[in-house]
Amino acid sequence: MKAELSTLQSKNVDVIKAVQKWIFGCDYKEIIRHGDLALIPIKKVSGEILQKQTILIEQSHMLNADELKVNGSLYAKNPKLEHLQKVHPTVEGKGWYKVAVAKRSKFWDFAAPTLD
Repeated sequence: MKAELSTLQSKNVDVIKAVQKWIFGCDYKEIIRHGDLALIPIKKVSGEILQKQTILIEQSHMLNADELKVNGSLYAKNPKLEHLQKVHPTVEGKGWYKVAVAKRSKFWDFAAPTLD
């Protein structure tokens, strides 16, 4: 990752946006960010419909949705995402979203994780 950042800097790419794109695996300007979680808008969803509409994610976030689907990833229709410790304000989306958990790089091990 460090070498990739140097390359980006030499090409005048916004490093913060590039890192956020790497962390969440998508174009950052389209997502609804919620700490280490993100809601990524999508148009089409296939997968198994879950029988519940509420799910706990990463022991720190409660996701409520009109419908949840899973196919290796979690998807939510009209999601509402709340942080249990109230570190982040509640966020909502209209339509379908992929629920993404941020990737962490090994060099982040120097500090203890925060509440999210």
